[in-house]
Amino acid sequence: MQFAPEVLNVLRSSDYNIVNIEGPITLAPSQKVSGVIVQSSPAFLPVFERLRCSIANLANNHIFDHGLQGYRDTIGAARRLGWLWMGAGENLDEASAPLVLNRGDVGVGLISVCHEEGPVAGPSTPGVFCHTMRRLICRRIQALKKQCDYVGVVYHGGEEIYRLPMPSRRNRLIGYLDAGADFVVAHHAHVVQGYEYVGGKPVFYGLGDFAFDYDFSTTDHGVNESVLLTMRFQKGLKPAFDATFTCHDRIGGQVRREDANPYFRLIPAGGYAAAYGVYACSVLRQQMTIQGNPRPSLRRRLRRVAGIALGLKCPYRRPLIIAGAKQAMRAILRGKEAQPPCQ
Repeated sequence: MQFAPEVLNVLRSSDYNIVNIEGPITLAPSQKVSGVIVQSSPAFLPVFERLRCSIANLANNHIFDHGLQGYRDTIGAARRLGWLWMGAGENLDEASAPLVLNRGDVGVGLISVCHEEGPVAGPSTPGVFCHTMRRLICRRIQALKKQCDYVGVVYHGGEEIYRLPMPSRRNRLIGYLDAGADFVVAHHAHVVQGYEYVGGKPVFYGLGDFAFDYDFSTTDHGVNESVLLTMRFQKGLKPAFDATFTCHDRIGGQVRREDANPYFRLIPAGGYAAAYGVYACSVLRQQMTIQGNPRPSLRRRLRRVAGIALGLKCPYRRPLIIAGAKQAMRAILRGKEAQPPCQ
């Protein structure tokens, strides 16, 4: 895989580069019996070195796809390459252990958290640091506040291919800011999402896929796009950031730099509810559309409606369907067509 010089220059200019290792670096056999299985071959370790990976984020839903051996192989590779790591471990103490990074007179503390999918670390069992352990997360944040200038939460979770987080997910991330974190960076949705400031603190909802070479996701729009987020810290000032946009050309085997990404947009203060409603309405409209058939039969239309109704049983889809239906009803009552998002 090739990386454009402009992309490598961004990575080379950072003190630390955090890379989400979505699949374990191992040749061990998979322990999963169903679902998507993700693996990183040890043969690709030179790629990680080229990217100047220095911190491996392991709090994700695939790091234990190849069992405990796959996790241990990943830690072994990290040790050989001199990486730090966070977010998973052979017990809860290891998985929830924070990282403290110091440069000059500035200290930044980090913890890494994953949504509830895959093995969850317990007092004596391996797994990831799970977001269900809210009290422990808050304690970790508050302890870091006493020894660091800044505290950040790296969060792996969200609704896949959604362009905005559902309200409950957003509330969870904002809760980390309320607990004392100075910034939150989330990923997992496979597409770029927006960001907002809450109480002057930034929360980034989705960075997209930098290089995720799995065929199951290639048909979805935007899964080859990402944001390289460069966080900047200066003692006494709020965290600042720079954004570099990339696109993974899977056919050509290159990650190149892009000028912009329309989905990496600032959600204005107090504007989330309206943005989510408009987005939900546009998604619902797309789901109701039957491609290639301007006049589908009543039977096909009813089947599509039934499919959407069944989506109400899914905790991820239910809020989007309800919000979209409400927005559509408001548009009908106003006699106006709801505008698509991101314009």
